Amino acid sequence: MMWAVAAILAFAGTVLIHSLLCRLPLSGNRVVSALGVGTLGGLALIVELTSHYGMHMQTWAGILLYAFACEFYIFVFTFVGSSISAGLLLTLRHESLTEKGLDAACSSRRMLERRLEDLVRAGLLVAGRDGYIPTRRARLMLAAFEVLRRFFHRERHRKQEWSSAKVRTH
Repeated sequence: MMWAVAAILAFAGTVLIHSLLCRLPLSGNRVVSALGVGTLGGLALIVELTSHYGMHMQTWAGILLYAFACEFYIFVFTFVGSSISAGLLLTLRHESLTEKGLDAACSSRRMLERRLEDLVRAGLLVAGRDGYIPTRRARLMLAAFEVLRRFFHRERHRKQEWSSAKVRTH
């Protein structure tokens, strides 16, 4: 059972280090930093488990437990960052707002602006004279998404027209 304790401690350390990194002023993309810290924590866990158990079932169980916990953690913090419902609850935690106040705080225009700011901060968009332009990194990510879409036989989503922001794709 020590393999489970080691996996849980490695995960707790990963979350602690990631939360500290997110508080730094130049923390960058939070998902990338979570992946980096999680990878380092996973490597340390692998070393620890293989030194005790070798490449036996306990080592694999600990690695899988750790990987699942890290994946769940990334899902939760990205969900909280982009969920409309979570954003609404976070807005209301400090003060009650009327419907008009909520409309101002959570309008679709403001939500779009926040998403665009997040994409610029993550290095996926740059603001140009004619609108927002995807960076090379964003185009690589889109190519990967396209491969995955084809692999999973997903239909392409219909192109949406945004009246509140001009987005250029080249």
